[in-house]
Amino acid sequence: MIRIFMALVYTLVVSCRGNHEYVKYVYSKPQILFPFEAVSEVDIWFSRLSYRGLTKVTDKGIVKMDLAESIKTNDFKEFHIKLKNSERTSFNNPIDVNYVYRSLEHLSRTLPDNPLVQNIKSIQIKDYEIILRLRTKDTNLKDVLATHLFLIHNPEDVAEATGKYVRQGNFFRLVANDREYPKKITPKLWTGRIDNRITAFDTALLPPGRIKKESGKSRSYSLFETWGLVLNLKDAFKNKADRKCLSQAIERKKFLETLSGKHLAVVDLKGSPQQNSVVKKCSLSERVVLGVPVELGEEASLICNFFESTLADIRCQKTRFNKLLEKIKSDEFDATFLALTMDYPFLRSFNLLLMRDSSFRVINTNVEIPKSLLTSNGNTYVKELSDFISSEEYFIAMSRPKRVFRASKIDDYNPSMINPGYDSLENLKR
Repeated sequence: MIRIFMALVYTLVVSCRGNHEYVKYVYSKPQILFPFEAVSEVDIWFSRLSYRGLTKVTDKGIVKMDLAESIKTNDFKEFHIKLKNSERTSFNNPIDVNYVYRSLEHLSRTLPDNPLVQNIKSIQIKDYEIILRLRTKDTNLKDVLATHLFLIHNPEDVAEATGKYVRQGNFFRLVANDREYPKKITPKLWTGRIDNRITAFDTALLPPGRIKKESGKSRSYSLFETWGLVLNLKDAFKNKADRKCLSQAIERKKFLETLSGKHLAVVDLKGSPQQNSVVKKCSLSERVVLGVPVELGEEASLICNFFESTLADIRCQKTRFNKLLEKIKSDEFDATFLALTMDYPFLRSFNLLLMRDSSFRVINTNVEIPKSLLTSNGNTYVKELSDFISSEEYFIAMSRPKRVFRASKIDDYNPSMINPGYDSLENLKR
């Protein structure tokens, strides 16, 4: 019964505040969007991102009013909920008592056997209030709300399942109230406007390829890592010996164990698994500063501690991501822990590495860039790019860390070099 009321107060609707809007490109299809049944991280995240509630829970677990102006009860069986007057959906419809009532009706029709629904005795609309009566009283509302999130579908967003996703290959887009497939399908934007605190893993699916061995034969490889070290080859890492030293000094397994959460196996750009046997102690020719995005939160501190303890010549500096990009573009950096990608069709985020006139060059300036890379596209581009970079030690692929930020502050976070790749939590604005 506690959760019943929680279901009500989390009646979620597509929010409407334009200053909180951000764009979501996705590369991983959620399987279940219905909040009561969502289990996976992707499914739950999409449910939370799509809707707002009558109340909201802060980072510290404190319940505050959101769409509701007040919620009052005397006996914990009858709740009087008064709504705010100015809230509207992204369809520009008012969020009034009738709107919330329709949301509850949809819940009752969809999950009639759910105990959360069965404990609702009646729902009544009176003036600007919703009166919710429960069969059994609920005395622990705030405790439950602080640790759970149950959502109710926005009735205007309830359409046929086939109309919610449009797919082409591994990409899809959400289409609200659209029951038809477009004739021409391309990755499109999807917007949400909830001011959530988002903690997301960064990961990417880099294109598979083939690496030639000395024997002339080739073998296949796949790269599933986004984050790596970008080195300034015009200055601090112009000597390949320093790049090789940095690559060999990093104990990949230890790095993964340092970070929290689960991480994918680490593979370098040559397709060779990083084994502890290749770790060698060495020294850089000069002291370098490693920039790490402060948006990574706790992970940023863990990353800094790891690299500073690995090489005495490294000093870590936590900096805003957009500031790091400014430094990179003006060549005012030594090394940066950054997200990179080669995955098609988002190769635009990697093209900056290949522009000969760009100040952001991590490829050795003495290496001639093949003309074919400037003219080819599609799978040909991916293959030629993979073959070209596989011979150079210019950045070391690492594992996926976490990023922490608020939806309403997404404009302050410039992920122009971050891949909107495999993890659907990646790249919330582009």
